[in-house]
Amino acid sequence: MPNSAIGKNKGELPKNLDGIIFNNQNYRFVEIKTLNTGSMRTVRDRITAAGTQSNRVILDVIGSVSNRDLALGVRTGLLNNKNIKSIQVLKGKSIITISSYEARLSQKKFIELFAKKMR
Repeated sequence: MPNSAIGKNKGELPKNLDGIIFNNQNYRFVEIKTLNTGSMRTVRDRITAAGTQSNRVILDVIGSVSNRDLALGVRTGLLNNKNIKSIQVLKGKSIITISSYEARLSQKKFIELFAKKMR
């Protein structure tokens, strides 16, 4: 299975691979980013950088980032990087998945959706 985000051929693993997620008989390469503190720009930059390494991203938020800044950063990062298909956000006890399709919602609707998923 080629990793279209970084142009690897079938059977080759990327050198900077953070993880592999197995689901039934499929596997996906994932890039894991940890966010200690930050603003919307920090979140966006982490996601944009992760998109050059894999098309699936796990964002582990262990610091203090407001949900609004997190939502706006995730949305902007997804819109800036067309390679990313989905992002999993881990914050506190919440684990949510945001797809690139959902990022195309208007900013207001996306923030509402993000807040609803974080509950």
